[in-house]
Amino acid sequence: MTDRSVVGLAESVAAAVLAVPGVLRIEPSLNLALRRLTGTGPAGSGALGVSDGVHLSARGELVDVKLDIVTGADVSALATASAAAVTVRAALALTGKQAGQITLNVLEISVR
Repeated sequence: MTDRSVVGLAESVAAAVLAVPGVLRIEPSLNLALRRLTGTGPAGSGALGVSDGVHLSARGELVDVKLDIVTGADVSALATASAAAVTVRAALALTGKQAGQITLNVLEISVR
């Protein structure tokens, strides 16, 4: 996959996951956030985008996805994470990609 297609795919996955009821936000990794803030990360802009917490890697025809989410306290974190995983698979399928391993962590359950 090219850099441009990876960014587009990450943005599609992020938008789909953020539309799942109960998902409040996607968290970027600490490493990426620090690299962006110091200007040594992708784009060097210092700003984090909506898809910065979506990590993609291709294994042949499969695309592995890793992301960390924050859910609301008024929903089941397990049900929300499960729905988000199903949504990731569907978002990839819409772009003609096949999901490989999906790693989805709930980093926080927020009261808002």
